[in-house]
Amino acid sequence: MLLSESERTPCTENTQSTEALRESLEDIRTQGWAVDREEWQTGIRCIATAVSDTDGNLHGALCVTGPTDSLSGKRFEQDVPGLLISSAQEIRSKLS
Repeated sequence: MLLSESERTPCTENTQSTEALRESLEDIRTQGWAVDREEWQTGIRCIATAVSDTDGNLHGALCVTGPTDSLSGKRFEQDVPGLLISSAQEIRSKLS
C-alpha cells in the first residue's frame, strides 16, 4: 500500500498521522532505520532497517521488536540501530 493512498487508523495514542509519517521519511532515509514507539501496540517497540543489494534493490528487512521496558533509552535509540545496520551491511555484502 502506498502512503499517499493510505488512511491510517490509529492503533494507539502514539500512532503517527499520515502527515507526521510523511514528514519523518527523510530522516528515516538519512539515518537508515525506522522506529515504532508503541504506535502499533502499547508496550511494544520496534526498530527496523532495510536489506538491499549494492544496486538498491530491496531484499527484505531486519528488525528488533520487544517490550518497551526492555528497549528503552540508550540501548534502544543508539545500540540497536547500529547493530541492525551492521548486520544489514554484512548481508548486503553477501548478496553482491
